[in-house]
This record gives sequence, C-alpha cells and structure tokens, in this order.
Amino acid sequence: MRLTARTSVSGILLVWALGLHAAFFVSAGALWRDEANSAAQASLPSWSGIWQSLAHDSFPAGYAALLRLWCAHPWNASDTGLRVFGLATGMLLVATFWGAARLLGCRPLVVLALAAADPLVVTEGDSIRPHGLGLACLVWTFALCGRVAEGGGLAWLAAAAAAAVLSVLIVYTSALYVALFSLAAVLVARGGRARALVPGAAAALSLVPYARVLARMREWADVVHYRVDWLSFLRGVATEHAMDLVLVAAAWTGVVAWGLRPRRAPLRGLSLYSAVVAALALPIQVAFLEAAGAPPFPRYFLPAVALLALGSERALEERSARLRTAAALVILLASAWPAWSWVRLRRTNVDQVARALGGRAQPADLVVVSPWFLHPSFQRYYRGPAPWITIPELPRDPMTRYLWVKRAMREDDSGERLREHLESVLARGGSLWYVSQRLPETMPAVPRPTPPGAVLRGEDYARFRAFWESDIGARLLACCRFEVTIAPGPEPAWREESLFLTRWERPPKR
Repeated sequence: MRLTARTSVSGILLVWALGLHAAFFVSAGALWRDEANSAAQASLPSWSGIWQSLAHDSFPAGYAALLRLWCAHPWNASDTGLRVFGLATGMLLVATFWGAARLLGCRPLVVLALAAADPLVVTEGDSIRPHGLGLACLVWTFALCGRVAEGGGLAWLAAAAAAAVLSVLIVYTSALYVALFSLAAVLVARGGRARALVPGAAAALSLVPYARVLARMREWADVVHYRVDWLSFLRGVATEHAMDLVLVAAAWTGVVAWGLRPRRAPLRGLSLYSAVVAALALPIQVAFLEAAGAPPFPRYFLPAVALLALGSERALEERSARLRTAAALVILLASAWPAWSWVRLRRTNVDQVARALGGRAQPADLVVVSPWFLHPSFQRYYRGPAPWITIPELPRDPMTRYLWVKRAMREDDSGERLREHLESVLARGGSLWYVSQRLPETMPAVPRPTPPGAVLRGEDYARFRAFWESDIGARLLACCRFEVTIAPGPEPAWREESLFLTRWERPPKR
C-alpha cells in the first residue's frame, strides 16, 4: 500500500512538473531583453564574433555555441523555435532531477515538488538563457561526484569530470559548486581521496582559456557591482515568491537539523555528502554575491535550491515512506497556485509595443526607449519607419554593452543632445513615442548626479539611471501632452517588461 501511494504521488508530481513547463511554453510569448540578448549573440555572423562578444556578457561560450547550432535553421531562430529549445531544456531538467535522485539512492518525491515544479526553475530554466542547461549539468555533476565518493570506478570519474567541465563552460559561477562537490567527495571518499578532486581540477583547467575574457569583463563589471541590501532583496522576493522563500528556508533548516541531530551512528557515504553540499550551497552563494557586490537576482539561487531539494530527499529517505509522501504533498498543495500563476505570465509585451509603432509611427517621428537596457528586445521586434534612440543615447548594437553606458556616465552632456533631438522632431511636426516601464507622470524628480570619481561603482550607475529616466520624463511633460497608446492590459505580463507606449505632441497654440 505504501509503495502504491508513493508511486501515485510521484506520478502526480511528475505530470504536474511537466505541465508547468508546458504552460510556460504556451504562455511565455516574445523574448524579453536578456533572452533577446542571447538570441542576438547566437546570431552573430561568425564564431570569432561570438568569442569576442563574451567580453560583454556574463557567461562563457558553451550556451552561445549550442544556441548558434540550434539557430542554424531559420525556423529554429524564430520565437516559437527558440521556445521549443527552452521547452526541451525544461524536459531535460525534470529528467535530471529524477535521474540524480536515483543516482543518490533516493526515490524521487520531494525533489519533484521542491525543484522540478518550482516556478522559478521553470521560468528561468526554460528561458533562452544559460541558467537551465547550466543547472542540469551542475545537478548531474553533484550526483556523479557522489558516486565517485562512494567508490565508483573510472567510468563514474570520467562522467563526473565531463559534467563538471560542461557546467563551468555554460555558467562561470558553477565553479563554486563544483569545488564544493569535490571537497565534499574527498570528505566521504572510501579510499582514493585524491581522485575525488579530478572533476574540480578538470573544471578549473577548462576555464584557463577564459583568463583574457574575464580580464576584459572587468572594464565594465564595476558598473553593475554594489553593496548588497539583503533586507530589500528578501522583501522583493517575498512580494512575488513568498512561498518559494518559505519552502527554501524550511528545506535548509531541515537539512541542517537532520545533519546535526544526535544519532547512534555518524552520517556516512552519500548521506554525509548530500548533507554537506545541501547545507553549504546557500551560504556559499550568499557569501560569493556579498564578496563580489553582485546583484542578488533570485535566479542566482537556483543551484542552491536544487541541491537543497536533493539533500532533503536524501534526508527523508532515511525516514518513513509515509513522511516523505506527506512532505511532498504539502509542498505541492502549498505551491500549486503560486506556481501556476507565475508560469502563465507573459514574459514581455514589447512585441505588442513594436507592432503598434510599426502601424502608427511615421518617418518624421522619433521613438525613445528608456531605460536603455530594453533595447535588445525592442530591436528584435521593431520594424517601423521612425528612427529610435535609447536614453542615454548609445551606439546601435544587438547586445547589451555596459561599457558604453560607463562611457555615457563619463561623457554626460547635460542633456543637450537629447534636447536637440526632441526640438528637431517637434519643429518638423513629428510625434515623440516613448517606450518605458512607467508613465512619466509617476516618476519622481531626481537631481543630476555629481560627476563620478575615478572608479565607477554600481551606486553611480543607479544614480545616473534614475536621473536619465526622470530627465526624459520631465522634458516630455514640460513640452508636450500625451496619450497612452499601450498600457499593461488584462493579459498578465511579467512586471520587468510590462511596458507602456505613450505618444507625445506639442499642444496647439491658442
């Protein structure tokens, strides 16, 4: 009876996880800015161009190379074709969680509810970004390193090393976790401890060719680094992902308590390995972001969530089957509606904005896009006759380039160039079209930042960005009247790219 109940719940969870991935495939729609950036990178004219572009991106070449091969057929490079690629990644993730649990000696239950059906795992894993494939490779590395620690032969060692190399060639920060896996494997290895370090060493060696790329990234990386306000971050996560936050906190507390509780026999083998990795994954990620001053986006914590889920599975494997089944059902019931609501959000409405502009904007008009980083998705879809610029005005490029933003902060012209643009359009009777995340009348006035010091920081960028958005809004409100052409409508869209389109004209003289 217990086996039947457990199997039934496992089947329900598997179907539910696959259903969430399918729902995201149907609902995601057009590519949002980071996805459009990846698609543009994969579509560069040459392989050497992709290698050169790595200095302007945050990821190594693995994902871009794979996406380039996929996009060799024109249909595959379309929105639908790329969403199929994302769906395949999602299916791989579900299979990965199942297979990794089995390699660790567990029957998959909690890992399906806590990781495979996690809405952030679904939306970020299936997006056209490296996070999903990187997570799949990392989870396989975790499971395979565990088998190596258990005394697996050369085949297991080779598989673990290959998975480790793939992990770091898709996402740089996977190196943190691969190092953790190797050290945890050394801790529990049954003889031959040195070979447990092989996967970590192989991953480290595979990153050597990226030394120059990483050095060039330092030219702009300081602009996006700042002191992390963890309290604000937790408040933001709680606003949109309260249930995720609760479940992750409960899982981490449970794993630590399980590992530390008094017991007759100490933890050994895969149980010790899983407990060490699951307990340390989250603190290591937090410590890295704090040391790097990097923005703590929720997607950066997906590896820690996956490892916590597998650690929880291993911890509950030693308890009764009834407890594991109950835990999985509680997680499912608590997270089902938030997960379903989240995966059905459209990722952007920029395609609707571009379509409206294509039908209404005239060659004498001007389209203004602000914030500037909306341009990869806007550029992918806009085909209208009116010219367009970003605020600040940057050279045209399909990819995001923070180095140019850094230069704009240094070369601030007090808005003179923007004033000339606006006056020229209005003087010839054209209209101004404004693509933005907020309506200008809702934007608070922000004073012009003082000139930055010798070293630019993320705090400087935040001040300039706030001013740029406030400045263009104030200029438009001062000279023109507007009508809202597109506002976030009844079809739900992710707030990051739920955009407004407004049309601005000089009022007639009385």
